[in-house]
Amino acid sequence: MRKDREPKNTGQQENFVNGRSFSRRDFLKISGIAFGGLALATPLGRAATALAESTSTTQEQKAKLTKAEFIGFSDVPVTHPYYEAINGMAQEGIISGFNDGTFGPDKLITRQQFAKIIVGAIDLPVSEQDICPFDDVMNGGPNDFYPDNYVAVVAKYGITLGKSPKKFAPLDNITRAQVDTMMIRAAQNLQPGRLATPPEGYQTMVDAGETHGGPLRVADYNGLLINLIAYNRFWNPFESATRGEVAQMLWNLKTYERQQKTGAGLLNIEQYNLQNIPEFLKPTLPPNVVDVEKIDAYHPVNASREIDFYLVHSSNETSFSWENPKGSATYINKKLAVAMQMDPRIFSTTLFFNYSSDTGGIDKLLTFQLLPKEGNETVGQYEGRALAFMTEIMQNHATNGVIRVNEIKDVLNQAIKLEVSDPNNPDSTGITYNRGLGQGAAIDEVVDAL
Repeated sequence: MRKDREPKNTGQQENFVNGRSFSRRDFLKISGIAFGGLALATPLGRAATALAESTSTTQEQKAKLTKAEFIGFSDVPVTHPYYEAINGMAQEGIISGFNDGTFGPDKLITRQQFAKIIVGAIDLPVSEQDICPFDDVMNGGPNDFYPDNYVAVVAKYGITLGKSPKKFAPLDNITRAQVDTMMIRAAQNLQPGRLATPPEGYQTMVDAGETHGGPLRVADYNGLLINLIAYNRFWNPFESATRGEVAQMLWNLKTYERQQKTGAGLLNIEQYNLQNIPEFLKPTLPPNVVDVEKIDAYHPVNASREIDFYLVHSSNETSFSWENPKGSATYINKKLAVAMQMDPRIFSTTLFFNYSSDTGGIDKLLTFQLLPKEGNETVGQYEGRALAFMTEIMQNHATNGVIRVNEIKDVLNQAIKLEVSDPNNPDSTGITYNRGLGQGAAIDEVVDAL
């Protein structure tokens, strides 16, 4: 949805939320065309649980108490990909760090530790009356609910089925797939209808097998895996989950809201001319600016996920500007370049707008998925068709290897998917619009803005 209006003079900077991007891979480059071949150190224990259950202590009072006590973690700076999730969960008293002031976002977490965290994340009551059905879980005794009573609660609500009726494997590191499955079971068992059901035929980028495949589809479709670092087709669901990943996934569930916007409403575009460009943008803008467009991209299912940035059009280039790092009042401006990429192994041809990262690499902002597989087309047939398509664009719609975007907008309007990445977290998941799911209008809005 496009709007032309004066910017609000609030004196505040725009907030950048969450996003998504594929991790960088090496590709064979030919003539400018690329071919792609929580563990808890200090348990919350009975005191924290009693606080949650107390009728004299409201949730608002509890939040104020934990926020007052929480001062952050030394190894989770504001620029960390999981900063918002880790700090949000810690402020609510769900997770804690180590005695040295660190959180250890890359450390692994056991199954019994995760049981405690998810009980806290969805605010389930726990008591000594919750008897653990698994005989391999240690009894914490009469003065501690951890670990047996927490495991008992997740079993009682069907969040876990255990390794067998009597075995839970409490000290095994929990895998990403197990975290996701327990998270989805919790949502579906305790709040039926809260999550949207994926449409028939909806596919994820990875195969999680018979047990975990269904829950992964639900999580992916509802945006519950968004902001996970390197969640792409190379992501291994059976790897052990880190404390940071667990915090992010459960935070995504805690903050989840069903999206009410549809079609073109999933994208908001505000146009600014030379007279009303926001003041805070001006110091970072290149010379000869013609106009600026603010893009707000909303997740098609999860209303709590949004990406915003500014497209900057000058007389000789297109760039974009965004707030960076998180929480600061400074803006970064990067020149956008256009490139094409093909990976016939997965029948994929993309055209993407990229920029140089601060580390000298290349990150993607917008990725258009083109040329879907046709019928029973073989890998070789697809590769030939895609190569001819890419060659035609480079020969007829490019100058010195630079694609003239205005001449191929009709091609971009046929894109089957568009992925919008988060510049603040380019290796994490972003927002995807799928024309086959009725989100084509959002794709077309972005094309029109380029």
